[in-house]
Amino acid sequence: MFLAEGREHLQELNLAVVRIEETPDDQATVDEIFRIAHSLKGMSATMGFAGMAALTHEMENVFELLRQRRGGLERAAIDVLLECLDALEAAVDAIDDTGAEVISPDPLIVRLRALVRADEEVEEAPLSEPPPVFEPPADLSELAQGRRVVQVHATLVADASIPSVRAYMILSTLAGLGETLACLPAPDDVETFSGTDVVAWLVSDRTDAELAEAAASVAEVEDAQATEAVPDAAVDAPETAPAAENKPSAAPRQSHHGSSTVRVDAERLDQLMHAMGELVLHRTHVEGLAAQADVPGLPQALQALTRTSQALQSMVMQVRMIPVEAVLLRFPRLVRDLSVKLSKHVDLELIGKDTELDRSVVDSLGDPLVHLIRNSLDHGLETPEERRAAGKPETGRLEIAARHAGGNVVISVKDDGRGIDPAKVAQKAAERGLITRDAVDSIDMARATELLFHPGFSTADVTSDISGRGVGMDAVRVAIRGLGGEVTMTSVQGEGTTSEIRLPLTLAIMAALLVQADGRAFAIPLDRIERTVRLADQTVRSVAGRHMLVMPDGVLPLVDASEQFGGSRAADPTFAVIIRGNGVRLAFAVSAMDGQRELVTRPLPPEVADGSALSGAAVLSDGQIALIVDCDAVAEGVT
Repeated sequence: MFLAEGREHLQELNLAVVRIEETPDDQATVDEIFRIAHSLKGMSATMGFAGMAALTHEMENVFELLRQRRGGLERAAIDVLLECLDALEAAVDAIDDTGAEVISPDPLIVRLRALVRADEEVEEAPLSEPPPVFEPPADLSELAQGRRVVQVHATLVADASIPSVRAYMILSTLAGLGETLACLPAPDDVETFSGTDVVAWLVSDRTDAELAEAAASVAEVEDAQATEAVPDAAVDAPETAPAAENKPSAAPRQSHHGSSTVRVDAERLDQLMHAMGELVLHRTHVEGLAAQADVPGLPQALQALTRTSQALQSMVMQVRMIPVEAVLLRFPRLVRDLSVKLSKHVDLELIGKDTELDRSVVDSLGDPLVHLIRNSLDHGLETPEERRAAGKPETGRLEIAARHAGGNVVISVKDDGRGIDPAKVAQKAAERGLITRDAVDSIDMARATELLFHPGFSTADVTSDISGRGVGMDAVRVAIRGLGGEVTMTSVQGEGTTSEIRLPLTLAIMAALLVQADGRAFAIPLDRIERTVRLADQTVRSVAGRHMLVMPDGVLPLVDASEQFGGSRAADPTFAVIIRGNGVRLAFAVSAMDGQRELVTRPLPPEVADGSALSGAAVLSDGQIALIVDCDAVAEGVT
C-alpha cells in the first residue's frame, strides 16, 4: 500500500508543481501540494523511512513560501523541488526492489534551506504557557471500585504525521498494561483525532514510571507523564480548551468503518481474467453440445447461463480497466523539462484522461508515448524565433488526447509545429540507401511518413540525448504492434503533425473470426475485417506473378493463408477475408470459415513468434489451437 500510494502522491506532486509554475497564484493547487506532501511525509515516517520523511519535511518549508508570496517561486526553486521528487521516486523504486530506501537527502536539504528567506523566523509558543488540565470523568470513582487509578498523559509532537494513528497506538499500548476506564480521545473519535494530547485513566498494577515509559515508546510522542488520579483534584481547576472540547468517555467501544475501495494485487486480477477466459471457452463448448441434444428446458437454462457468464465477463473486464490518466499525468513534467532544455515554449493539453483501458495495455503504453512526445518537441515544434518568423504564436501547442472508438482506444499526439518535409525525408532516405536517388522526387507525404518508421531512420542532423538516434518511431511501431494495435502518422507541412495510436481495449479476450487453411485453424481479429466474399463470385487476375482480387472498390493483393504460414498453396480456396493492416487493404484466401468466437489470447514462444506474421494463439473449446493472424505483418510482407 505504501508503494502504490507513494507513487500516486509523487505523480500528483510532479503535476501540481508544474501547474503552480504556470499559474503561481492558484490557491487550490497550493493547498493540494500541502495536503499531498504532508500525507507523503506521514506515510514515510510511519514506515520508518527517515530519509524520505526528512526530505519531505524540508520541502514543506519551501511550499510555505507559496502561501506567503504572490507570483510563485523562481525557476531555480522549482528545479530543486523537481530534483527532490526525482530522488523520492528513486527511493520508492529502491524500496520496491530491496525493501530499503536508497536516498541521500542532506545535499538536497541544504539547497532547500537556502531557498527559504534568511529573515524568516519561526514563531515559537511561549515556554511559560501552563500545561492543560484534564478533568477526569465524574463517575471515575464508581468505575474504579476502590482500585488504584493512574492518569497517563502523552503529548504528540506538533507536526505528528498521523495523530489518529498515534493516539490509537498509545491507547492500545496502555490497554495491554491494565484496564482502561476512560480516555481522550474517546474510542469513537480516534479516527478523526487531530490534536496532540492523549489521556487515559486506567487501573494497572504497573508503576507510574513503567506506564509513562510505555506511552513514550510510541513514535512521535514528545512527552509522557503518569500520575495517580484524584477525582476531586481538578474540580475547581480552570477548564482549558482540550478539556472543554474533549470530554472523556467511559467504557471504551470499538468502532469500525468500511472502506469503499480495496487494493488487489495485479497478479490476482490476471488469474481472475484467465479463469474468466476458461469459462468463456467452456460456455462455448456447452453451447455446441446443447445444439445437438434434445433435453427439455436445456435451451432456457443455457440462455440463463450465457447471460450470467456474459455479465460476469463484463464485470471482470471493468475491474481490470483503469483510466489512461495513469499514463498521461507523467507527461506535464516531461514536457516541462524538455521545453526548458530545448528553450521552447509549449502549452500542453491533456484530453480524455478518464478514458479507460485494460491495465496490461496501460502498463506498456508509457514508452511509446514518450517517444512521440520527444519527437514532437524536438523535431516538430519550432523555437520562439522560428515561430515568430512563420507568423505563429511564440508558444507552441501539444495535445495528447484519448477516446474510445468501438472496441478500441485511440490516443493521439498532435503538435502545431513545422510538420514533415517530404523532400528532406526523401533526401535522408536516399543517403541511407532506403530509396534510390531517382525516387527522391516521387516521395509524397504518405510515403515520407512511412519512411520515418523504418529502423534506424532519423531526419536529425545532430544526435542528442533527446532524439536523433533513429530508434524512436521504429520502437513505437514495434511496441504498439506487440499490443495488438497500430500507429499512423499524418502531417501538413508548416501546420503540424499528428501521431495516432489505436489499441484494443483489452489483450486478454479478443473477438475474432475463425478460419481454416491447410487443415489448421487461424483467428483474424474482428476489428481488422471489412467483409468476407466467396471467391467463386469474384474475379481473380494474375499481375506480375501475383494474384489480385478485382473488387468494385479496387484491386487488392490476394494472399493465400496456407502459403503465408508455411504450408502448400491451396488448390482452390473458397473464401477471401478483406482485412486492413499497415494502412493498406488486402484479401486473405482461406478454405473455410467457422464463425465468430471470443478467444482467450496467449503469447507464442519466442522461437515461433520471431519472424512470423502471428501475434499469439488461443485454445478452442475442442482443444484445437488457433493461431492469431498479425494483419500488420501480413500487409507489410505484401507491400
